[in-house]
Amino acid sequence: MRSFFFLRRDELKGSMDKVFLFFMFLALSVLVHGQDQSGFISIDCGIDEGSDYTDDNTGLLFTSDTKFIDTGINGKISSEFMSEDIGRRFITVRS
Repeated sequence: MRSFFFLRRDELKGSMDKVFLFFMFLALSVLVHGQDQSGFISIDCGIDEGSDYTDDNTGLLFTSDTKFIDTGINGKISSEFMSEDIGRRFITVRS
């Protein structure tokens, strides 16, 4: 293998593409790994106190808003809008 400084232009471009892809992969893996929830609260408005749950798709822990607010009425969205595709966090509301 020749030294990096003595590569032809087309060889250099191929080497730089590999370096670029490596750093892009590294950056993406850091971003994905960086989704730590410590210091953040995911609130599901309208669920009953003690009904905390972990979302299957995101892995985020959702907690009830009852510790943070003492007004409003809990409710659910209309059954015509419910489906298997809708996330649990979108079913309950507080108004």
